[in-house]
Amino acid sequence: MPAANTKPKRRIKPSKPYPSFPLTPHNNGPWCKKIRGKVYFFSIWEDAQAALEHYLRVAADLHTGRQPQLASISVDGPTVKQMCNQYLTYQLHKADAGEISTRWFESCRIVVEDFARFMGPSRLLSDLRPDDFFKYRQKLQRRGRAGHKGLGVHALIRAVTVVRGMLKYAYESDLIDRPIKYGKGLERTSAALKRKSRKASEQVNGKRLFEADKIRAMLKAAGISLRAMVLLGFNGGFGNTDCARLPIASVR
Repeated sequence: MPAANTKPKRRIKPSKPYPSFPLTPHNNGPWCKKIRGKVYFFSIWEDAQAALEHYLRVAADLHTGRQPQLASISVDGPTVKQMCNQYLTYQLHKADAGEISTRWFESCRIVVEDFARFMGPSRLLSDLRPDDFFKYRQKLQRRGRAGHKGLGVHALIRAVTVVRGMLKYAYESDLIDRPIKYGKGLERTSAALKRKSRKASEQVNGKRLFEADKIRAMLKAAGISLRAMVLLGFNGGFGNTDCARLPIASVR
């Protein structure tokens, strides 16, 4: 009598539940995904929904090369987009009230939109880690492929100031229940780095000084209004905005 065939039948891999399902069935039985050159396994074939939920909880960490911290990941909460929108609305009200200039509001808008694109608009605030802010700072500073320089010292200070202010606003307005840790990524620029940047700029462009003969030439060529502004600039340290906001009663 021939021996019974005891070799187990090979299971047929299931199809994806829908075309955009992000995971792939592995031969050994679980759903999997290759991320940054490494294959990660999730739940079994029979529970595709559990596999998807597991993947979504750790996706942000895995795709950025971090070790997932499952205990601290929330399945619900405010997102980066919500924080950015609320902060810009708050800043817009301040601009309408004259508390900040429209130029500063525009600078905030540019920084906030860039921050949201980098972090991901739909990402939970509870998922942000100090390493994310450090990588964002590196992105602001690094050179591009075409030799394009990153932000200079003063532009970097402005960007860091805006992001720190936004994170502080999120906590103080009860959008989040505890401050977000940003580590060294948003530390303030040191005075030594500012001096180094100024020295490098002076070596390339020279010191930003006007000699007496150049000042006399500007005053000679300027009209009455511009002449007054030039004198205010050199004698009083007035900038463009200072001159624009100067009331008529102050110069009569």
